[in-house]
Amino acid sequence: MKGIEITVKLRDFLNSKVSTRDDGKPLRDYLASRWEETEKFVIDFGNLNIASVSFMDEAFRMLAETHGKRELTKKLEIQRIDPEDKTLLNGILRSRLKQFSRRKPAA
Repeated sequence: MKGIEITVKLRDFLNSKVSTRDDGKPLRDYLASRWEETEKFVIDFGNLNIASVSFMDEAFRMLAETHGKRELTKKLEIQRIDPEDKTLLNGILRSRLKQFSRRKPAA
């Protein structure tokens, strides 16, 4: 059933524990388990300053590698993210998408 929009508030979802790879896994699992039936995820960072490469990589890497840039851009809406975290997240996603495109066999 398409058309569903889910808002994920990191502050509530992760109980303010957002600094390690282990802390990013529940978010990744949550998004992945609902990916197909959800049209859009609104990820509300709640102006938290996460500043953790490990968290961002764990939470979003698999999605980038599995679904690619076009689908990520269509399905993920990031709100109230700290400017430094936005830079960090964009850098991680660019890097992962670049690595994935190099490994992807030519059609």
